[in-house]
Amino acid sequence: MNSQAFSRYLTPIYVLVAGTLGGGLVLGLFTWNYPEPNDPFGQAFIHPGTFWVWIFLLVFYSVMVMIFILPSWGLLVWLFKKHTHHQEKHVLMGEAIRLLAIGIFITIILILLLQVINSTNIGIAKFFPRGHSQRVGFLVGYSFLATLPEALSMVLIYFTIQEVFAKIKATARNESQAFALVAELQSYREILQSLLMMVGAILSMIPITTAGLRANLIAAYPQIEPIYPVSYVIIYGLVFTLLLLLVYLPTHLTLAQASRELRDSLCPLNSLSTLKDTVERRKSLDEILQTNIGLTQNLKSGLVTLAPLISSLVVSVLGITI
Repeated sequence: MNSQAFSRYLTPIYVLVAGTLGGGLVLGLFTWNYPEPNDPFGQAFIHPGTFWVWIFLLVFYSVMVMIFILPSWGLLVWLFKKHTHHQEKHVLMGEAIRLLAIGIFITIILILLLQVINSTNIGIAKFFPRGHSQRVGFLVGYSFLATLPEALSMVLIYFTIQEVFAKIKATARNESQAFALVAELQSYREILQSLLMMVGAILSMIPITTAGLRANLIAAYPQIEPIYPVSYVIIYGLVFTLLLLLVYLPTHLTLAQASRELRDSLCPLNSLSTLKDTVERRKSLDEILQTNIGLTQNLKSGLVTLAPLISSLVVSVLGITI
């Protein structure tokens, strides 16, 4: 398995070009004819200081999204080819339809979620510049192009690991084939962590940019503060954290279970006379397969997974003004 399936996309030239395009996109959306000259609420919205901090946050967010778009789709295509390798045409078509159905389901869930958020009208829409909602809607759709393939890639890894369980049983007495599965599971874990890093970084910026927007609104219209509390920012962080966990956790747990079964297959505890040597070999496999991740490593992984919620708490509960 090619462990460079993700990193090969992130060349310096690509990062520079994609980052420039992402930043330029936001600057074009939220500075060109934004607000319109005859829009009094829009003119007041451009509060000195806080407006440009919000724009900076959006630029940083858009740069990340644009950089991750190509690697996300490239990795999804690579995983799909790996998953359907040597399969017959009708099976390949079935897998494609299943993946498409999951993508549609995720899209519908997101649309319903956005509808729920939009339905909570707290009376601040009139304070935004004209065309603000359309620009934000475009930014959301463009961000979805980067996060959807990451979610589908996690789902593909989950499906592929289900097949690994059968391979583990079939290779129980073939050590060379079993060790090939060790390398395969290692690669899946690396890819899963890369996906987690990308989607966690993108989602963590959503409550931060929301907090920046709220700070700018309150600076321009202090009367908004009572009707736009910081709890809204926390809710955004919590919602996107839950969405991330719902996709990531099943794959992570399945990968951990497959790793343990492979370790048990290679080094079963079936003899007291060889117990010491078997335990040593199992420890080595635990380190390679990362089945013995300690508390520190779990906390680090948890901090990345919970980044959307943590970022919202940092900017809101701790009183950091943006």
